[in-house]
This record gives sequence, structure tokens and C-alpha cells, in this order.
Amino acid sequence: MKIAIASSSLVSTDAIESLQSWRDVELVSIFTNPDKASGRGQKLTENQFAQWATSKELKVFKPSDEAELLHLLRTNEIELLITIAYGHILSLPVLQTPKYGCINLHFSLLPKYRGAAPVQWTLLNGETKTGITVFNLDQGMDTGPILRQQLVDIDPDDSTSSLLEKLSAVSGDLLKESITAIKSGEKGSPQSDIDVSLAPKILKEAGRINWRGTSASIYNQYRALSENPGIFTELNGQRIRINRLAISNRSLDGKGSGGFIDGKLLIATDDFAVELISVTPEGRKEMSGADFFNGLQSKTELSFA
Repeated sequence: MKIAIASSSLVSTDAIESLQSWRDVELVSIFTNPDKASGRGQKLTENQFAQWATSKELKVFKPSDEAELLHLLRTNEIELLITIAYGHILSLPVLQTPKYGCINLHFSLLPKYRGAAPVQWTLLNGETKTGITVFNLDQGMDTGPILRQQLVDIDPDDSTSSLLEKLSAVSGDLLKESITAIKSGEKGSPQSDIDVSLAPKILKEAGRINWRGTSASIYNQYRALSENPGIFTELNGQRIRINRLAISNRSLDGKGSGGFIDGKLLIATDDFAVELISVTPEGRKEMSGADFFNGLQSKTELSFA
């Protein structure tokens, strides 16, 4: 079976390497987003995934619109298109062009967490289990019939990147099972209308800490968003990026109130305090919470927002 993979993220590399070594398919081409202008000189730069694919001597195409994508599917005689974190909803003509249609590898147990950021929302909500889903694409947002799913446990300290690594590690085998099912004529099972939830794109403001929340909810926010787009708070109008934090066993009065106790910078939440281990104040370099506190002109009545 001649296949192509469309992606814009390095999260797809494990699946690609797995399929490359599988003799039941021929990986004909890779589709990704066009180069973007970046930096002071606004030089056109390809995304990290495109750079990786090129380094692996894969045939990379960067269709700029639907017409070009359709042309590439036809001229490359693609029989199955697999999308993995591609970031585009495919039109009906594209969906109908490959002989076996188009499938998607999604990083949640659908119908839960449909959308662009399933792993982040899974962690934000404190889930203890998740998984991956391979399904037939239709014109909806992650709504097509399910071919295969696999459950994955979430560790209490998993971050977005560590959880994605776990999910990616099992993605190749699940895709192989799904492709084998497609070749045998399986069409997939319709998704349930129960437990449907959405996982929209994460905005930068979602990284603002709400000190009125519980310590657990704040720690989940840290796990989900500290790597991207980052989590932050403010003190006296100055934005402070939080690089590392931990839940303390102490309780402090006044949600958002901070203090330096036993060599630790602690901030009160709705229950237990949170320790700021490493921070980057706006316009300055990364430093420990202790160094940040020691550099404050006023060390009393700290109120973080």
C-alpha cells in the first residue's frame, strides 16, 4: 500500500520510523506546512519536522493549498493518507482521493478531547489515564469512525512532553493494526455521543496561575503548560515566568500571598502552598526562587496575581 504522512510536528517521528521498516506499506512522501518567515531578517525557515524528515532522506512536500495537496496525492498515487498533528481539516475532495481514504492518529481516547491540544487538556483536568486513537477522517473535528484505540496510564508527574513520548512510542504498532484492518475491509466503529469533550488550542493567557485554585490544579497547569506556552504570575505588575514548582506540605493564609519559609519561596493557594523553585522575572535571567526573593526591595506582604 502506497502511503503518505502529513504532519507538522516531531511527535509523528516514532510512527514514521515504525512504518518505514514495515514491508506491508511503501512510505512514498511526507507532507508538511510551507516554510515560514522568522527571525529579524524574516528568512524563510522550514519547521523542525521538515528538517528531521529531510535529514532522514524522506521525500518532503509542502503544499500551500488544497489544489496542490490534491495534485500531490494523485501524482504520487497515494492509496492512504495518514495525518498526525497536521493542523488542517481536510476537504471532501482530499478525503476521497486516496483509494483507502485518510486516517488520523489522535492523542486521546476519542470522543474525549477532540481538538488541537488533547494532551495538554488531559493533564489540565488531572486525568490518570489516556490513550491514542486511529480513526477514519471525515469533515468533522475528530469525529470519524474509530479503527483502533490503546489505553496509556498517566504518571502523577508526567508533563506534556513525557506523556507525548509514551503515546508516540506505541503509535507505530497501532497504525499497523489499523492499516491491516483497512486492507481487510474494516470501516471503523462510529464514535459514541457519550463523554464527548473538546481540547481547543491553548492560548498564552491560559498559563496565568490562578492562586485561588487548589495546589493540585496549579500543579496540573504546570505539568500541562510549563513547556509551552509557559506558566506565569505577576508581582507588583512584573510578569514572572515559573520554570519549576512543587506542592508544599504547608498551608498559608491569603490566596496568592507569598513568604520565604525555611529557605523556600512559598505562595498560598486554596489549600497547600506551592513552592517556586525556579523563575525568570521579566527582562532577567532564570534564577532560583530564593534568589528572586532575596533581590526584592520589599519582602513583606507579597501578593502574587
